[in-house]
Amino acid sequence: GSAGGAEKYEEREMRGLELALAVALLNTDRIGVLWPPLFLRLQSILDNPRSSIRVLTKASVGLLRIGSRSLHCDPIGQNVASAVGKLQFLEEAKLSAISGAVGEQLRLLVKLNLDSIRTHCGDDFILVVQTLKKLSNYASSADAALEALALLILHRSALSPAHFTACCEAVGEVAKSATDSAVALKAIDYLYALHLRVCCWRRQEESGHVATAEGHVTTSEEAGGGEERV
Repeated sequence: GSAGGAEKYEEREMRGLELALAVALLNTDRIGVLWPPLFLRLQSILDNPRSSIRVLTKASVGLLRIGSRSLHCDPIGQNVASAVGKLQFLEEAKLSAISGAVGEQLRLLVKLNLDSIRTHCGDDFILVVQTLKKLSNYASSADAALEALALLILHRSALSPAHFTACCEAVGEVAKSATDSAVALKAIDYLYALHLRVCCWRRQEESGHVATAEGHVTTSEEAGGGEERV
Protein backbone atom coordinates (compact mmCIF):
# COMPACT_ATOMS: atom_id res chain seq x y z
CA GLY A 1 0.00 0.00 0.00
CA SER A 2 0.94 3.66 0.27
CA ALA A 3 2.72 3.05 3.59
CA GLY A 4 4.93 0.41 2.00
CA GLY A 5 5.71 2.72 -0.91
CA ALA A 6 6.68 5.51 1.46
CA GLU A 7 9.00 3.19 3.39
CA LYS A 8 10.70 2.04 0.19
CA TYR A 9 11.12 5.66 -0.92
CA GLU A 10 12.65 6.56 2.44
CA GLU A 11 15.06 3.63 2.25
CA ARG A 12 16.19 4.70 -1.22
CA GLU A 13 16.57 8.27 0.00
CA MET A 14 18.63 7.15 2.99
CA ARG A 15 20.91 4.90 0.94
CA GLY A 16 21.56 7.61 -1.63
CA LEU A 17 22.16 10.21 1.06
CA GLU A 18 24.52 7.97 3.04
CA LEU A 19 26.55 7.26 -0.09
CA ALA A 20 26.77 10.92 -1.09
CA LEU A 21 27.82 11.99 2.41
CA ALA A 22 30.38 9.18 2.69
CA VAL A 23 31.98 10.17 -0.61
CA ALA A 24 32.17 13.82 0.47
CA LEU A 25 33.63 13.01 3.89
CA LEU A 26 36.23 10.67 2.41
CA ASN A 27 37.27 13.12 -0.29
CA THR A 28 37.66 16.43 1.51
CA ASP A 29 40.44 17.37 -0.92
CA ARG A 30 37.80 17.42 -3.69
CA ILE A 31 35.00 18.95 -1.65
CA GLY A 32 34.95 22.03 -3.88
CA VAL A 33 33.71 19.87 -6.76
CA LEU A 34 31.47 17.57 -4.71
CA TRP A 35 29.83 20.26 -2.60
CA PRO A 36 27.50 22.16 -5.00
CA PRO A 37 25.27 19.20 -6.01
CA LEU A 38 25.44 17.73 -2.50
CA PHE A 39 24.38 21.00 -0.90
CA LEU A 40 21.44 21.31 -3.28
CA ARG A 41 20.31 17.85 -2.22
CA LEU A 42 20.72 18.57 1.50
CA GLN A 43 18.93 21.90 1.10
CA SER A 44 16.01 20.25 -0.69
CA ILE A 45 15.63 17.78 2.20
CA LEU A 46 15.64 20.55 4.80
CA ASP A 47 13.15 22.61 2.77
CA ASN A 48 10.77 19.70 2.16
CA PRO A 49 8.02 19.59 4.85
CA ARG A 50 7.45 15.92 3.96
CA SER A 51 11.01 14.84 4.82
CA SER A 52 10.95 12.18 7.51
CA ILE A 53 12.70 12.65 10.84
CA ARG A 54 15.15 9.92 9.90
CA VAL A 55 16.14 11.61 6.64
CA LEU A 56 16.20 15.06 8.25
CA THR A 57 18.56 13.82 10.95
CA LYS A 58 20.92 12.22 8.43
CA ALA A 59 20.94 15.33 6.23
CA SER A 60 21.43 17.78 9.12
CA VAL A 61 24.18 15.79 10.81
CA GLY A 62 25.92 15.17 7.48
CA LEU A 63 25.81 18.87 6.63
CA LEU A 64 27.38 19.76 9.99
CA ARG A 65 30.04 17.05 9.77
CA ILE A 66 31.17 18.34 6.40
CA GLY A 67 31.05 21.88 7.75
CA SER A 68 33.24 20.92 10.70
CA ARG A 69 35.97 19.72 8.33
CA SER A 70 35.61 22.10 5.41
CA LEU A 71 34.13 25.35 6.75
CA HIS A 72 37.13 27.25 5.34
CA CYS A 73 36.27 26.29 1.75
CA ASP A 74 34.10 28.89 0.01
CA PRO A 75 31.14 28.87 -0.13
CA ILE A 76 30.70 26.01 2.37
CA GLY A 77 30.80 28.25 5.46
CA GLN A 78 27.98 30.50 4.31
CA ASN A 79 25.99 27.58 2.88
CA VAL A 80 26.19 25.67 6.16
CA ALA A 81 25.26 28.75 8.20
CA SER A 82 22.21 29.49 6.04
CA ALA A 83 21.07 25.86 6.23
CA VAL A 84 21.56 25.79 10.01
CA GLY A 85 19.44 28.92 10.22
CA LYS A 86 16.56 27.11 8.52
CA LEU A 87 16.52 24.41 11.18
CA GLN A 88 15.02 26.80 13.72
CA PHE A 89 11.89 27.06 11.55
CA LEU A 90 11.19 23.33 11.36
CA GLU A 91 7.98 22.03 12.90
CA GLU A 92 8.39 21.82 16.66
CA ALA A 93 7.91 18.05 16.71
CA LYS A 94 10.56 17.50 14.05
CA LEU A 95 13.09 19.91 15.55
CA SER A 96 12.59 18.33 18.95
CA ALA A 97 13.18 14.87 17.47
CA ILE A 98 16.45 15.81 15.74
CA SER A 99 17.67 18.34 18.32
CA GLY A 100 19.96 15.97 20.23
CA ALA A 101 21.99 14.91 17.19
CA VAL A 102 22.00 18.39 15.66
CA GLY A 103 22.96 20.12 18.90
CA GLU A 104 25.98 17.89 19.46
CA GLN A 105 27.23 18.23 15.87
CA LEU A 106 26.76 22.00 15.94
CA ARG A 107 28.72 22.18 19.20
CA LEU A 108 31.56 20.25 17.54
CA LEU A 109 31.47 22.51 14.49
CA VAL A 110 31.82 25.59 16.71
CA LYS A 111 34.58 24.02 18.80
CA LEU A 112 36.64 22.87 15.82
CA ASN A 113 36.32 26.19 13.99
CA LEU A 114 36.34 28.59 16.91
CA ASP A 115 38.95 31.00 15.58
CA SER A 116 37.42 31.39 12.14
CA ILE A 117 33.72 30.51 12.25
CA ARG A 118 32.51 34.10 11.99
CA THR A 119 34.80 34.82 9.04
CA HIS A 120 33.80 31.72 7.11
CA CYS A 121 30.07 31.99 7.82
CA GLY A 122 29.95 35.69 6.96
CA ASP A 123 26.75 37.60 7.63
CA ASP A 124 24.85 34.33 8.07
CA PHE A 125 26.76 33.59 11.28
CA ILE A 126 23.93 35.27 13.21
CA LEU A 127 21.65 32.45 11.99
CA VAL A 128 23.88 29.94 13.77
CA VAL A 129 23.49 31.92 17.01
CA GLN A 130 19.71 32.04 16.59
CA THR A 131 19.52 28.28 16.01
CA LEU A 132 21.71 27.57 19.04
CA LYS A 133 19.34 29.69 21.10
CA LYS A 134 16.37 27.69 19.78
CA LEU A 135 18.12 24.36 20.47
CA SER A 136 18.69 25.41 24.06
CA ASN A 137 14.91 25.05 24.56
CA TYR A 138 15.05 21.26 24.13
CA ALA A 139 16.26 18.94 26.87
CA SER A 140 18.19 16.75 24.42
CA SER A 141 20.22 19.65 23.00
CA ALA A 142 20.27 22.30 25.76
CA ASP A 143 23.71 21.39 27.15
CA ALA A 144 25.38 21.24 23.73
CA ALA A 145 23.77 24.49 22.54
CA LEU A 146 24.70 26.36 25.70
CA GLU A 147 28.26 25.07 25.55
CA ALA A 148 28.61 26.23 21.95
CA LEU A 149 27.36 29.71 22.88
CA ALA A 150 29.67 29.79 25.88
CA LEU A 151 32.65 28.77 23.73
CA LEU A 152 31.93 31.73 21.50
CA ILE A 153 31.48 34.37 24.18
CA LEU A 154 34.44 33.19 26.26
CA HIS A 155 36.65 33.19 23.16
CA ARG A 156 35.99 36.80 22.31
CA SER A 157 38.42 36.95 19.37
CA ALA A 158 36.01 34.75 17.43
CA LEU A 159 33.29 37.41 17.32
CA SER A 160 32.51 40.90 16.18
CA PRO A 161 31.02 43.18 18.88
CA ALA A 162 27.53 42.69 17.42
CA HIS A 163 27.83 38.91 17.37
CA PHE A 164 29.34 38.89 20.86
CA THR A 165 26.30 40.82 22.09
CA ALA A 166 23.93 38.45 20.25
CA CYS A 167 25.54 35.40 21.89
CA CYS A 168 25.38 37.00 25.33
CA GLU A 169 21.73 37.92 24.82
CA ALA A 170 20.95 34.36 23.70
CA VAL A 171 22.48 32.90 26.88
CA GLY A 172 20.71 35.57 28.94
CA GLU A 173 17.35 34.63 27.39
CA VAL A 174 17.95 30.99 28.29
CA ALA A 175 18.80 31.98 31.86
CA LYS A 176 15.53 33.93 32.13
CA SER A 177 13.11 31.69 30.26
CA ALA A 178 14.35 28.09 30.53
CA THR A 179 11.71 25.84 32.09
CA ASP A 180 14.37 23.38 33.22
CA SER A 181 16.06 24.85 36.30
CA ALA A 182 19.30 22.94 35.62
CA VAL A 183 19.54 24.53 32.16
CA ALA A 184 18.81 28.00 33.57
CA LEU A 185 21.45 27.57 36.27
CA LYS A 186 24.04 26.47 33.72
CA ALA A 187 23.29 29.55 31.61
CA ILE A 188 23.69 31.76 34.68
CA ASP A 189 26.97 30.04 35.51
CA TYR A 190 28.31 30.73 32.01
CA LEU A 191 27.30 34.39 32.29
CA TYR A 192 29.09 34.66 35.62
CA ALA A 193 32.15 33.03 34.07
CA LEU A 194 31.97 35.65 31.34
CA HIS A 195 31.75 38.42 33.97
CA LEU A 196 34.93 37.13 35.64
CA ARG A 197 36.65 36.75 32.28
CA VAL A 198 35.73 40.31 31.24
CA CYS A 199 37.15 41.63 34.51
CA CYS A 200 40.36 39.73 33.75
CA TRP A 201 40.48 41.10 30.19
CA ARG A 202 40.10 44.64 31.49
CA ARG A 203 42.88 44.21 34.04
CA GLN A 204 45.18 42.79 31.36
CA GLU A 205 44.39 45.60 28.95
CA GLU A 206 44.96 48.21 31.63
CA SER A 207 48.32 46.65 32.48
CA GLY A 208 49.34 46.49 28.82
CA HIS A 209 48.96 42.73 28.38
CA VAL A 210 46.84 41.08 25.69
CA ALA A 211 44.41 38.44 26.94
CA THR A 212 44.72 35.05 25.30
CA ALA A 213 41.70 32.94 24.38
CA GLU A 214 41.79 29.34 25.56
CA GLY A 215 39.30 27.66 23.23
CA HIS A 216 37.34 25.67 25.81
CA VAL A 217 34.31 26.27 27.95
CA THR A 218 34.91 27.18 31.55
CA THR A 219 32.63 27.28 34.54
CA SER A 220 32.62 30.21 36.93
CA GLU A 221 34.92 28.19 39.21
CA GLU A 222 37.60 27.96 36.54
CA ALA A 223 37.24 31.58 35.54
CA GLY A 224 37.85 32.44 39.17
CA GLY A 225 40.98 30.31 39.36
CA GLY A 226 39.98 26.63 39.35
CA GLU A 227 40.70 24.06 36.67
CA GLU A 228 37.32 22.41 36.04
CA ARG A 229 36.18 22.04 32.44
CA VAL A 230 32.67 21.48 31.22
